[in-house]
Amino acid sequence: MQYTTAEPQFKLAPEGTFKATITDVSDWNNPEGQNKLVVEFTFSDPDTLDEIKKKEFINPVISEGDGFRVFGDLVALVNPTPIPEGEFNEQELLNKECEITIKHTQGKGKHEGKTFANLMKVEAVKKNTK
Repeated sequence: MQYTTAEPQFKLAPEGTFKATITDVSDWNNPEGQNKLVVEFTFSDPDTLDEIKKKEFINPVISEGDGFRVFGDLVALVNPTPIPEGEFNEQELLNKECEITIKHTQGKGKHEGKTFANLMKVEAVKKNTK
């Protein structure tokens, strides 16, 4: 899910790379029947020290295409070697520390005027991460 400035109930997640913890994982089927993995990341804003919770709806497909790349990153957190399709246990992600990269993008078309906080990458924690 992308948090936007147009949705006042959500604070726009800051842009950058942050040390985070995966605090919730669940499945979600949208009205069109597409299955998504819902992952909640919790991290601190280094400027305000506010706790940020960012939910992301992720396509459960390993691919290099935009919107699919992050699932492969999540699988790699718990399974460093390739696994057969369908054998990923998403509950193994719970309480896993990771490093996330968020990039702000401006909406286009019907989303013009909105700012989105897009999850671009999930990796194992590196040293010297905010």
